[in-house]
Amino acid sequence: MYLTGENDWRPMVQGTAVRGLNVLLCGPPPANPVKLLSCSLMRKLLSETSKDYEFVIMDSSPLLRVPDGRILASLVDGVILVNSGTTPRDLAQRAKTSVSFAGAKIVGVVLNKFSSANDRYYAYGHSN
Repeated sequence: MYLTGENDWRPMVQGTAVRGLNVLLCGPPPANPVKLLSCSLMRKLLSETSKDYEFVIMDSSPLLRVPDGRILASLVDGVILVNSGTTPRDLAQRAKTSVSFAGAKIVGVVLNKFSSANDRYYAYGHSN
């Protein structure tokens, strides 16, 4: 694993069925993810991947459950929040505050399981 200093990250990159999309899997859960994500090799990994790829997208754990996502948020150019459609408004606000507190910038939001039929604001002014 690269972050433990065992290997170079480049041979671990895997191609996908989507042209131009490669993935770098995280491997098994580490004993101390906070320490691993905060290490200098993580910053180096982000710096090097940003030079080799036009976009680097990282998936992380939910922001409010464990500190991993907040650590990563402090290291990247932007954060995309993903809302499962069942996230209460106060938790979404706490996630937004958490990202801001980490010094990160929210660049987008993905709404999963969103139904415009149940949203009076979406329906306002739109005809079906």
